[in-house]
Amino acid sequence: MLAAVDLSNLVYLAGALLAATLVSAVYVLRHRKPRSMDAAINAFSRELRALAPDARSERTASSSSSVSPGGARSPAPPGRPGNDRARRRAPETGDETG
Repeated sequence: MLAAVDLSNLVYLAGALLAATLVSAVYVLRHRKPRSMDAAINAFSRELRALAPDARSERTASSSSSVSPGGARSPAPPGRPGNDRARRRAPETGDETG
């Protein structure tokens, strides 16, 4: 009878070991890296897209090149439309009553 009690403890240990092995196998199989040629090509193109600027950000960067990081617009460079309005002032008459 004493031998039967010791054997039942080993059954619990074997069950826990089997459960841990199954969970580990599922984890390893789900998180392994794909080894096919298509997976390598897809991963490489994903990295290229991450490094290359997309067309939308190029367009917004070129259209907002005169916007400073604070959000205020910097004066337009000479020769661009709108620059005349920024520099146009009321004529100086010398009369400070205005």
